[in-house]
Amino acid sequence: MKRKALFATVILSFCAGLLAAETGALFAVAEEYNQEYRRLQLNHELAALRAERQSIQARDRVDELQVAETIFSARETYRRGLESFYHAVLDVAFEVLTSSLRLDLAEHQVTRGTEQVSQAELRFTRGLVPQTEVINSRIELRGARRDRDNAQWSLQDARIVFTDALGADWSQDLLPRVDAASFHGIDDPTGDWSERDAVLASVLETSPATGRAGVAAEKARVRHGRLPANAPAFDRRIADAEVEQAEFEVSRVRADTERQFEQVLRQLQSQSETILIYREELELREELARESRLNFERGMATSLERDQAMIQLLQTRIQLLNAELEFFKTRVTRQLLLGKTPAGEPIW
Repeated sequence: MKRKALFATVILSFCAGLLAAETGALFAVAEEYNQEYRRLQLNHELAALRAERQSIQARDRVDELQVAETIFSARETYRRGLESFYHAVLDVAFEVLTSSLRLDLAEHQVTRGTEQVSQAELRFTRGLVPQTEVINSRIELRGARRDRDNAQWSLQDARIVFTDALGADWSQDLLPRVDAASFHGIDDPTGDWSERDAVLASVLETSPATGRAGVAAEKARVRHGRLPANAPAFDRRIADAEVEQAEFEVSRVRADTERQFEQVLRQLQSQSETILIYREELELREELARESRLNFERGMATSLERDQAMIQLLQTRIQLLNAELEFFKTRVTRQLLLGKTPAGEPIW
């Protein structure tokens, strides 16, 4: 049992190192420049100083527990703030490349629309189609050009947002990538859960939410113990109910934390499988696009088949990119749930 627990700890530590390597440059730039990160740090530091002052002024056990509750609340706020920050950084970074692919897709739609107009006009001059077909093809082309213009603006906006958020020009070198090593240690969630017991126990022990609930329960017990022997029965029933409610809250929070931990692991498994599926599809789409282009040059395929193959290729690239983004977000969430930053450092 101990060997399995140690194995799970080593696996998660290894994955943490991979995440640090994959997102290190991006997050390092964001942490250095973005004021939101500094604001989160300052707020946490200020909360810690206030808690320290409360600790000095504490007069009894209840005051001491109130200090502990304040600390746990500040930690939970800080952890959630870091999660939002790192997720936002990933969104900003991936949006530039996604917008670029959408622009490529829109350009192909314009090219396809232009060819359709030319073909419709040629068929019309030969008396093969009515004028309505020409008009409809021109309307579709106008819509494709509008979409291309919007895609151009979206790409420019994405680059501006990236620079505003990270203080650097967009570089694809900053974008984290998923490689084969990224999937190392992502266990089958339907398998033996015993090897995760030690990690889960650590999560429950260090979770600010479970810590805060435990402190609240102890406060209720202390107040219950302070009731005088001749306290009214009504007051004693209230104190009993408060203790029971606080202990129930501890059980609920622990169950929620455990469920979140298991959900994150399942998400990683599902997302890794999704990425692999899209990568396999991308290889097939690339081969299909290559064959369609060659067949068109040989007169064995239509321009519609050639363009459609390229459009499907770009759509698959966008889907793969979105899957990778969600994968990295979940990895960040897991790290923070373990009480560590993406770089593997303790949060507090």
